[in-house]
Amino acid sequence: MLSRTQKKVERRMQLTNLQIGLTTATSSLTKIQTGLGSIQSYLGDLATSPAANQFNIPTGELHNQQMETVYDTYMSANRHLTEITVVLKVDPSSQAAIRDVKRLTKDLQAQLKATNLSDATVAVGGQSAQNVDLSNLATSDFWRTALIMSLGIFLVLVFFTRSVLQPIMIILTLLGTYFTSISLTDWITRTWLDTSMLS
Repeated sequence: MLSRTQKKVERRMQLTNLQIGLTTATSSLTKIQTGLGSIQSYLGDLATSPAANQFNIPTGELHNQQMETVYDTYMSANRHLTEITVVLKVDPSSQAAIRDVKRLTKDLQAQLKATNLSDATVAVGGQSAQNVDLSNLATSDFWRTALIMSLGIFLVLVFFTRSVLQPIMIILTLLGTYFTSISLTDWITRTWLDTSMLS
């Protein structure tokens, strides 16, 4: 049988051990809280850094069975073709969509140059991409046609006026009139009709 003194000593030791344990637990919880705060701060900084724009997959996960489902969704059977669907926030027929597709294509080609896929072919499809192609085609055709017509008019005027200076002045006047009328039409369309283009 233990005496009362021994029991008191034993209880005191148990209380001391309990107090030490609680102090240690409190210290550990404080360290965990500090660590979680550091992690949260790091993740916040990471979210606003350029690294947040990249999606990195660990090498060990590349051949994971679950990754095969992802590959099947976005890649062809031979894994040489990747298709990614991008939905724009703007109207696909708008000028903003055309600008977005041009920027997206340029950014994608620039990003791939710094990777193993630098020789890859990039193709963009969809209604907005077709509008980009039509816009580029119309612009190049317009300037080619305008150049040929201006040259033809210039030659005819030189033949009839027997002068070089007079046809140059006439051509410059025609070009000035054309660009002034186009600019005024664009300004009236945007200001009074509140639209970016005439349909």
